[in-house]
Amino acid sequence: MTASRLLRPALAACLLAAMPMEGSAASGPPAKPVPLSMDAIFSPGGNGHLASQLAWSPDGTHLTYVWKDEQTATGTALWSLDTATAKAEPLFHTNDFKGRWKDKETFALADYFWSPRGDALLVSTGDDLFLYSLGGRELSRLTETQEGRPAPEDPKLSPQGDRVAFVRDADLHVLDLASRHEIALTKGGKKDVTQNGIVDWVYGEEIWNRAPTAYWWSPDGKRIAYVQFDESPVEVYPIVDYSPKYPKILWQKYPKAGEPNPRVRIGVVDTAGGETTWMTTGDEEGYLARVAWTPDSRELRIQRLNRDQTRLDLLRCMPTDGRCTPLLTEEHPTWVNVHNDFRPLPDGRFLWSSEKSGWRRLYLHDAEGREVRALTPEGWALDSLLALTEDGRAVVSGYSTGPLGATDRQVLRVRIDGDARGQVDTQVEKLATAAGTNVAVVSEKSGWFALTWGDGDHPNVTTLRRPDGSEAATLPGAPPLYD
Repeated sequence: MTASRLLRPALAACLLAAMPMEGSAASGPPAKPVPLSMDAIFSPGGNGHLASQLAWSPDGTHLTYVWKDEQTATGTALWSLDTATAKAEPLFHTNDFKGRWKDKETFALADYFWSPRGDALLVSTGDDLFLYSLGGRELSRLTETQEGRPAPEDPKLSPQGDRVAFVRDADLHVLDLASRHEIALTKGGKKDVTQNGIVDWVYGEEIWNRAPTAYWWSPDGKRIAYVQFDESPVEVYPIVDYSPKYPKILWQKYPKAGEPNPRVRIGVVDTAGGETTWMTTGDEEGYLARVAWTPDSRELRIQRLNRDQTRLDLLRCMPTDGRCTPLLTEEHPTWVNVHNDFRPLPDGRFLWSSEKSGWRRLYLHDAEGREVRALTPEGWALDSLLALTEDGRAVVSGYSTGPLGATDRQVLRVRIDGDARGQVDTQVEKLATAAGTNVAVVSEKSGWFALTWGDGDHPNVTTLRRPDGSEAATLPGAPPLYD
């Protein structure tokens, strides 16, 4: 299974129903519920839907999202909501580009990414990459995938916004946006044999929970760390597709319990090209589960999980010579959960979550891996670290360890360091506490966030929130057709 298939289902399956009013983020009046029937349950949009693919501009002043207009012929649109006015406008409709390229009768928006410069968006159609200029409102083509050739996968803009990296034919490539010059940083890639910068089935499904990645830009844009998979020890398993008249068989590399996993290693390569420096991570049977650069681009942090998943090590690795040493270790006799809560800080300290108390909490550690203090207090279980805002606070989702537990997920904020007087405050600041499930997409620059809330009696709704949690606008949404 490719990374693109793991990352996102078909866009057309999740973008259905009405368009918001022009120039406004607010949705119209809800449709009158219809009696529950089999037709209603299985009708397009029967379950309702929300604006999707929410993303913040680098300066935190605009929230972009995807919405489909079923009432007109304009098709799917990418919208931008201005926090200053709480008004939204479409940046473009996919039908604006219909027929512009001979090999694309229609234009599909599979994914998009803000440029770190804030002046453009990288747009993926699933088989090619485009650059949308916000100033000129123009879309230019970056890649042109020939028929029968694999499409670029897992595109990522450089931290400087001048280049884009992607994987094609199981090798890592970099494209300069100004010159359109493309170079391959790795060679020898071949699907199901040697994969550079793209995950295999085991990592995509089990380690990354269907949201995988396998390469990381250094903050200075000079190097890329990537994972290489040697699939040769892994046997294949038949997956039968019974939907056609005559079933088809897909042969999937799939290690059964106790059988060999792929051989995995992490390397660092210069973005101008050259030889790869391989990290000496040890434990060849284990998983290299997470990778991050330090803010100064000098070191790597790699999370190594043993195959029994009872021990998780955070390694400090040197990209210059590959040396790795442990910073901290988590162990449990039955199971250690891998998390996405590691954040390196500019002064060498880092944030890390642990379940060692019986509930997951967020901790601050010094540069040598020693625990400084817990950031989330007792009585609260951490669900995930959502953002690290510029004012020195961590925005998290979590829930009380009381009776309602995980059925009542809230959005909270905690201070990393002391206040202006040096006093350490371990109390959580509650940003979204309505009973039910609260999920937030947070701007690390401005602290604004988009909050999606719902519970067992109410369909989800997404609102724009100020840094203090107060509501500024409502994003488009359509309720279920039936009550």
